[in-house]
Amino acid sequence: MNQLTLYHCNDRERCKQFVKNGIDLIESREDGIWLGNGMYFWENLSNAKYWHQEKKKRNEMQQYLILKCLVCLDCCLDLTDGDVIDEIYKIWNVACQDVFGFKDSPTNELGFIINRLFSDEFGDDFSSKYDIIKVLGQYVVEHDIFKNNKKKNKNLNKIRPTNAVKVIYSAKRKSCILSREVIQNG
Repeated sequence: MNQLTLYHCNDRERCKQFVKNGIDLIESREDGIWLGNGMYFWENLSNAKYWHQEKKKRNEMQQYLILKCLVCLDCCLDLTDGDVIDEIYKIWNVACQDVFGFKDSPTNELGFIINRLFSDEFGDDFSSKYDIIKVLGQYVVEHDIFKNNKKKNKNLNKIRPTNAVKVIYSAKRKSCILSREVIQNG
């Protein structure tokens, strides 16, 4: 079994219900550039702490927690793999014509596409294969590796080490979450 420890940040009440009462997922509803509806995870604690700070900036009155979850990746749709991306877009283009009855548009965001492919309307042939999705997210601010200072990423055209690219997961089903615990109060 391919397992990985992942981290999630959300409001205190939802996190407590998720850990204590075993609610399915703390789902974000999203149709934009990310991975559609699902419970979003970071691959390391530092990124979860960053997200915690971002949430606090948006709503200082809310209390947030960070969760640590052991997740099974055996049924992962890996959108960091170019071959997988090509196959998904082939499936999407056929689905647009045969299932949804419209032509794909360049304005269709990834979240819109993922939500349609995981919808009841599309059927279970696709969505039943995957419990979780993996993608890379590019951020504007990065730490200079080994220089301990933050800066805006202006060198997007250079190949070099960076931490401005983050690995992000979106769980679609609770079956991929093997364990869950609160690790940090906010």
